[in-house]
Amino acid sequence: NYLGNIYDRQKKHETAIREYESAIAVNPHAGFVYNNLGVSYSMAGQYRQAAKAFKKAIEFKYATTKVYNNLGIALSNLKRYNQAMEAFRKGGTEAQAYNNLGVVYLKQGKFEQASGCFEKAIRIDPKFYIIANENLKKARVNGSQL
Repeated sequence: NYLGNIYDRQKKHETAIREYESAIAVNPHAGFVYNNLGVSYSMAGQYRQAAKAFKKAIEFKYATTKVYNNLGIALSNLKRYNQAMEAFRKGGTEAQAYNNLGVVYLKQGKFEQASGCFEKAIRIDPKFYIIANENLKKARVNGSQL
């Protein structure tokens, strides 16, 4: 696992993946290693494999906010937005889930969808206003430049 971490920091994701797989061979129920494996797959652009690894982490009782958010990002990159939203919900509040999905849309250049998500986050939880409002501004500025 530690070797995988080192290789990920060096952006040698394929090597990191092999190290995480070796760690899993030694301890196949280590949910945190599946999360790390999923992060490596994500950084390597292998989102289908990443989603599988994050689901394994959850299956082995490593169901943290971080894992659900990682899963949501992987699913978003697979254009499985409804499933991503569900993962984001499990990783936080409804407002956080909408904000997270909005950030994904923003990164994908889907400014109208991003704006809608940020607006929903603000409506659901006015305390969330500052974060979601800043993201909404980014979406509107980028959307108006098209």
